[in-house]
Amino acid sequence: MLRIYYIPCPSRNCALEIAHGAIAAGHAACGQVLGEATSVYRWDGQLCEEPEFVLILKTPALRAAELESFVKSHHPYALPALISWEASANAEYLHWAKTTTAQLES
Repeated sequence: MLRIYYIPCPSRNCALEIAHGAIAAGHAACGQVLGEATSVYRWDGQLCEEPEFVLILKTPALRAAELESFVKSHHPYALPALISWEASANAEYLHWAKTTTAQLES
């Protein structure tokens, strides 16, 4: 199984930096940075509206904990959203995702 992560970021550069770092370290197989969106939320009792870029990262389920730890330590938000779900994938893609993240194991 794969885990798919939906991670809002304050800028395109932030999303790209997290994606590059997570993939280079072997925590994720691949990712996409989606175009600007507008997020509306409540923070510290205030209604907020901010532009954000969505980062989607895909990783084998066995890498989920290390990916979450990496994102939390590299994300600028005090409380980053790491929303994830399990997804099935065709056998060839899942094999590629497992192989590509395993290559960088110590």
